[in-house]
Amino acid sequence: MNEKDEKRASLLIHQLGFFGYVVPIVGNLLPLWIFWRRKRKESKVLEAHGIAALNYQITVTIVMICLWVLTLFLLGVGFVLFASANIAHVCSMIWVNLQVSEGEEPEYPLTFQFMTMPELGKKP
Repeated sequence: MNEKDEKRASLLIHQLGFFGYVVPIVGNLLPLWIFWRRKRKESKVLEAHGIAALNYQITVTIVMICLWVLTLFLLGVGFVLFASANIAHVCSMIWVNLQVSEGEEPEYPLTFQFMTMPELGKKP
């Protein structure tokens, strides 16, 4: 895979998280997971970007579900926290997409590492 296609695919990996606003709960995970599973063998860079994006989207999904349940019990406080988390999610996704478009490594904030990430820059 050439460098230009690799950059496009890595940007798409990070942009697929926005699909969660079209299809809640699984929209940010399922398309990303399918794309990553198909492309991870082609490039170590794509594998690393996919793992970083999946770790972040899994973390966000867990947090959003917890905040949604909290909203059921504490209407005002829960809704404010849920709305704030959505704003933070969109801002961090935009920030990471800008990083990746400039050729930098993705750095998602406050992310649990469910999967380990290989070193970026080491191509097979």
